[in-house]
Amino acid sequence: MTSADTTATDLAERAGDADGVATPPGPDGYPVLGNVLSLADDAFEFYETLSDHGDVARYRVLGRRATP
Repeated sequence: MTSADTTATDLAERAGDADGVATPPGPDGYPVLGNVLSLADDAFEFYETLSDHGDVARYRVLGRRATP
């Protein structure tokens, strides 16, 4: 794989487990903004959709990791 093949998702996955600890699954977000647009649009619906990812989920808001 070349550096051109590296995607934003690859970089995000590597950032989440930089210390070797697996991160919980969660919804995809935008670079820098994370999931703030989905959260601001309808917070209750956003938290309901987190259950699609399991009992523990992760999301990002303005570059910061969060878990409900």
